[in-house]
Amino acid sequence: MLTTSYSNINIYKQWRSDLIDLIRSIYTYFDWNSRSMSEKWIDTVYRNVILSTAYQYSLKSCTDYAQQLFQECFNHPSNNTIEINYRKIVYCTNMRLGSRTLFQCLFHQYQITNDTEEISRLQSALICTQDIQLIRYLLEIHFNSNLNIIQQNDILSGIRLICRNLIGINDC
Repeated sequence: MLTTSYSNINIYKQWRSDLIDLIRSIYTYFDWNSRSMSEKWIDTVYRNVILSTAYQYSLKSCTDYAQQLFQECFNHPSNNTIEINYRKIVYCTNMRLGSRTLFQCLFHQYQITNDTEEISRLQSALICTQDIQLIRYLLEIHFNSNLNIIQQNDILSGIRLICRNLIGINDC
């Protein structure tokens, strides 16, 4: 039985390596920039899927660029120049790789913004943390409505997101 598990791990590692190689070539073609204003809508969809997948599998060039974009935003939060379609990826990448200071920054933005779409992006990003204590904190503030931190209409979606985070699965 131990051999089977080891074999499955090797198959997964090979599959992941092959997938990353495939994503890398497509990512290189699409990258983060649209080719022109007349770009086909389907290319925009493909780009978002590829960027999301590149982020999910930690393609270094993708995570490096996401960190660079976020650093500019972090230094000038009132002037967020990250393209709206990429914010969720950029925020989540940085939250996954980031620190508690970064968490506090995004959490503050979550609390002060009035844009419902930005609130959703920020909520999704906060839950990308790999810090178990922050996941527990997020659970606490979602379940304890007396704290009045999470908006009533964001509670259920937030709990669902937390339960999808591999770090948070044991706490859900």
